[in-house]
Amino acid sequence: MQKYKVKSGDTLAVIAKLYGITEESIIRENNLKSKQLQVGQVLIIPLHIKTFKIKEIKAVVNNTRVYIPEKIYQKELKISPIKEYVIFVVQGIGPTDPKDGKERAKDNPDDEVDYSGLGKITELNSKNVKVYVYSSSRTENTKNAVLKLIKYFRKINNVVKIIMVGHSMGADNIIELTEEHLDIIFDLIITLDSKDATPSGKIPFTNTTIPGGGGIEQNDIEKNVKNVINYYQNTENMLLRGEILDIQNPKSTKGANILSPGSNHRSIDNDLKDYIIEDIKNFMDGKDAVDIAKKRKLPTFDPKNSNSPNISYNNYDNKPNNETNNA
Repeated sequence: MQKYKVKSGDTLAVIAKLYGITEESIIRENNLKSKQLQVGQVLIIPLHIKTFKIKEIKAVVNNTRVYIPEKIYQKELKISPIKEYVIFVVQGIGPTDPKDGKERAKDNPDDEVDYSGLGKITELNSKNVKVYVYSSSRTENTKNAVLKLIKYFRKINNVVKIIMVGHSMGADNIIELTEEHLDIIFDLIITLDSKDATPSGKIPFTNTTIPGGGGIEQNDIEKNVKNVINYYQNTENMLLRGEILDIQNPKSTKGANILSPGSNHRSIDNDLKDYIIEDIKNFMDGKDAVDIAKKRKLPTFDPKNSNSPNISYNNYDNKPNNETNNA
């Protein structure tokens, strides 16, 4: 909420012009009975106008005037951009990569928001919290779409808290994003069984193909990540087990690698969704979310409860290490 203290010579017209809003909106927001102002009077400046006629919307953040293209403002936010927390959820591997402009799960015809898994995080949407759910991608487009929106929110409010949650390739997309943009602060990331899927789906140095891709690479957490909680499983073949993340600078980053007992690669997001929501709430409440998660005793999960069989290899005769399929 933006406040303004009336100075000598101020009028409603002057203040409205300063903020790029109308006199009527100030009168309505403050229940003013007349246009007469008193020196020292404190006014609430409404920055949540829903309709615009000007080409650029003006907002004042930390006493700095910024200009926001009207098209972006209306398309992405509809209402006030001043949020305290923005949560980006990147779901696991889908059958195809999203097309450009269709990276949001709700816009991707080959995907949907998985409300039985990480999509449940959308329940946290509120006046001060905005949740976006994306499809993961083997290409750069999901990362680029998320990055664009992060920069947008940080331009409007440079103290907005950025929270990222991802499963499988979605987790890998998030880790890559943090590594590639060290100038951006990520306040909390939560990853689940990170998996880097190559476009071919071939596991390097083997004849084995994994549905949706193979290979796990990204595991470095740089100092621009302030808090990280990484959940992983160990019930499936090593090539499908999630990363143990490597925190590069423990003085800058607080983190924990936490085993999800009994989970497999497909079930871990369904198994942990309520705990992840709890982690996010703890963080937003100012608690030490990482330490609480680390000390939490998780139950032993059964993937059958979420209809999540172990991933089968396409090439049965060429399983690494002569392992058998335990699906």
